Amino acid sequence: MGLIVPLTYVNSKDFLHSRIKSEFDIEKYTDISIIGKIGRNTGSSNLVIHEASNSLIAESFRSLRTNLQFVLNFNASNVIMVTSSTHGEGKTFLTWNLGSSLALAGKKVVFIELDLRKPKLSGMMGIEYDHHGYTDYINEDLDVQSIIKPSLFNENCFIVSSGPVPLNPSELLLSEKLGKLIAYLRSRFDYVIIDSPPVGLVSDALIIEKFADITMYVARHNYTNKSQIEIVNELKRKTKIRNLYLVVNDINLARAGYIGYGNSYV
Repeated sequence: MGLIVPLTYVNSKDFLHSRIKSEFDIEKYTDISIIGKIGRNTGSSNLVIHEASNSLIAESFRSLRTNLQFVLNFNASNVIMVTSSTHGEGKTFLTWNLGSSLALAGKKVVFIELDLRKPKLSGMMGIEYDHHGYTDYINEDLDVQSIIKPSLFNENCFIVSSGPVPLNPSELLLSEKLGKLIAYLRSRFDYVIIDSPPVGLVSDALIIEKFADITMYVARHNYTNKSQIEIVNELKRKTKIRNLYLVVNDINLARAGYIGYGNSYV
């Protein structure tokens, strides 16, 4: 016990030390701007921003919405891709609540669930993902209108679900029909928000990125490894992703060492 207890303490301390704990940790490893800092969700619902919400986490999504004014053209339709290093960092949670915050501001929003290997967005919204979705649109030559589904939480929000999980997701994303789909949605919605696969695990997000106006890369406080920030740097160095911004998720805003609302936005 005299050996086990100290070793457990040291190992757990080293484990936490390797995780992002503050804004200074991020600034030490990258110069990519932080466009948003999302508070910790202490509630039971994944939808944290709605008409009656006035919590800290809801306000952090409103701040992210405000910061988008500095990097997007609010007079035009915009395509936003959301990705991360790995699963569990909150990209789908961020996708849903960002879209909800934009819809509350009177914008017409459509989500595209393109994490074809592990679709989660439809399920969060209470919508079936495997019926009349993106993979059906590619494989069965469906009309675009038939795969746009209304949401259950806001009349301004719609979703194109993933469809049945395919054996060849990368090939389906390489279809020229993806570009046609996004062009169609861009012409009819103010915002097209893409929930993409984690770019640190598969290359699918790099296929999708060429259609996006900006990419939000989600890192999670006390979860994302500092070494994974190098993935973001590599993407920037090799210009694999244009207009790349960081969003830090799951912050205890009252205790963590995060200041302001981004490197250059306030």
